[in-house]
Amino acid sequence: MHFTQGSQDAVAKAPPEEIRSYVWFIAPINTDVIKFGSYEVDSDAGPVTVRFYQVQNERDDVIYQDTKQLVLVADEKGKPFVPTRYFTDNKGHYPCTAVEVRFSYKLFRDLLQRPDKPFSDADRERMELLGPEPMPEKIAALVATNRAIKKYGENKGRTISASEVTALVTVHEHKAAQQPLTKTISLVTTENAFKDAATEYYLGSAKDTLTLALASLRKAHPQPPTNEAELHALVLSSIDQVLVHHIETRRLIDPFWDGSRKIKVNGQEVEVPQSPKGETEIQPTLHVFLQMALEPFGIHVIRESDEGSGSLDFRFSTTTPASELVSAAAEFKLAQHKEVKAGISRQLPRYMDSIPCTHGIFVLMWFKDEKGKYFAEPKAHDLATTRSFLDNLASKPENKNHVIAVRVIDCSIRPSASELR
Repeated sequence: MHFTQGSQDAVAKAPPEEIRSYVWFIAPINTDVIKFGSYEVDSDAGPVTVRFYQVQNERDDVIYQDTKQLVLVADEKGKPFVPTRYFTDNKGHYPCTAVEVRFSYKLFRDLLQRPDKPFSDADRERMELLGPEPMPEKIAALVATNRAIKKYGENKGRTISASEVTALVTVHEHKAAQQPLTKTISLVTTENAFKDAATEYYLGSAKDTLTLALASLRKAHPQPPTNEAELHALVLSSIDQVLVHHIETRRLIDPFWDGSRKIKVNGQEVEVPQSPKGETEIQPTLHVFLQMALEPFGIHVIRESDEGSGSLDFRFSTTTPASELVSAAAEFKLAQHKEVKAGISRQLPRYMDSIPCTHGIFVLMWFKDEKGKYFAEPKAHDLATTRSFLDNLASKPENKNHVIAVRVIDCSIRPSASELR
């Protein structure tokens, strides 16, 4: 994604000798292994100055300051929303190492323009073969930075790869006027940048514990599914070993609750207690967990899948070795929802018939604690009774070919281990 302020036409029309270019990015370099300062290096198109400097807070973070006001909305249905700051490479963590690369010439589109170095036939041949370089500014800045690292022995000689830098700011300035003609903010410049940002935002520290859970899942299912029943079993295993484990055992419940907050009512400050998030608000976190667990098996996790009769919460699909497309359906409901029975008895089976598939999963997110201190809905039921009730419904589907599994995940607030006596 690129956002440009100013006139690109003005940059394109300006003589190369009248323009200089700057690129800023956050480097994957610990602040204790770099000597901050400016370094001169040569490039094929002219001299370059590479400056390493430390950023102590968000006020001094060029990338953050230029992106904090952006609001990005995914145009793909069901794709998780991620706040823009998570697309920066330091994710708001300070101190960090920043790099400013100053070019005495114009970086523009496919050309590294310098008056005495015209675009060569070899350059044109390369472009005809490979197509235009998607981000020449990024590549030129990283090449110059790596030359400085190697020439001066910084970062213990370890260079930076293109995949480690996903966000940068490029400015083209008129030399005489010392005024910027354009500023371009570039985000998500690598293939996995969006997925990594979503993982950081929705999973936080849980991403570090996922490794063991995913290894256990691969051990239990060494081969991708070959039919719908095996797909169903694998999805259930991912729910049990990844979702249930992190939510119930490791108590990763914060992503599913809105924290308490203070508001003013008639001029008086009133504290609104924490409460469970709505279904659409918790789905992105579930999506990220399930996607991380199932993608290695070649399974597509499709959120809000349009099945004609409505939007299914999650559809899991894969192609078997026999080139057969198989799918399984999953509906997630909050336990306090008034249509829980209809969800498992009518809604999920209707989606299964629409796909069509014969295997489905009904997942209930439970927020009521034992004493109802933090949340007391549903008032008429407890956790054990609800599990038994849903298991009974799932065992007697109207369509005898349907196989429906039930999971009730306990997201309730509990006392910490240190508070138990």
